[in-house]
Amino acid sequence: MPLNKIESLIRLCLLVVVALSCSRLTSIAGGPEREARGLINSSQEDLAAVRKMDSDLNSKMTRIPSLYLSKNTNEINSLLDDSNKLVEHEVELLKRAAEKLDKASQLKVGDKMKEYLALKKGAAQKRIEGYTEAGKMFKVLRDSVNGNNAAKRKAQAASQELNSQVRKTFEEAGELEHKAAELARQNPGLVDKET
Repeated sequence: MPLNKIESLIRLCLLVVVALSCSRLTSIAGGPEREARGLINSSQEDLAAVRKMDSDLNSKMTRIPSLYLSKNTNEINSLLDDSNKLVEHEVELLKRAAEKLDKASQLKVGDKMKEYLALKKGAAQKRIEGYTEAGKMFKVLRDSVNGNNAAKRKAQAASQELNSQVRKTFEEAGELEHKAAELARQNPGLVDKET
């Protein structure tokens, strides 16, 4: 056999060995599934931060109705401004979490992982929708604080309607999160931890 052919054959064998080694290393490192889990874990941190802020937001929101018809417009305005800032920050965190979940869903992962990611991303998007509606509610209330009692009552009625929409949206998000948690429970090892 000529020397060129032997060298070519050796090079080809080396390429095959290198290719097999690389695919084996990717498999050992976890590949796309591991990367997806990392993105899920990172999104879980964002979602946990949102849950912490929710308790502060809830305490502010429960104070709004009792203060709304009072004459203390400075306190009402301050409370509405603080609530709106919290909502804006929560929306940022939720968008960041949804982006991470979307990036993970673009990876080559199994069907169960894709289903889990779709549920978690859908829940985050529903929460974004809910907080956007809450922001509208704060604006309606804020715009009417200095109005007469009739304007305040009208704004309060509008905010109650928005509030029921927000609650419905959050219930839908909760259902999606429950389905994701159930899927993770039924498929141990699907995710590192479900929160």
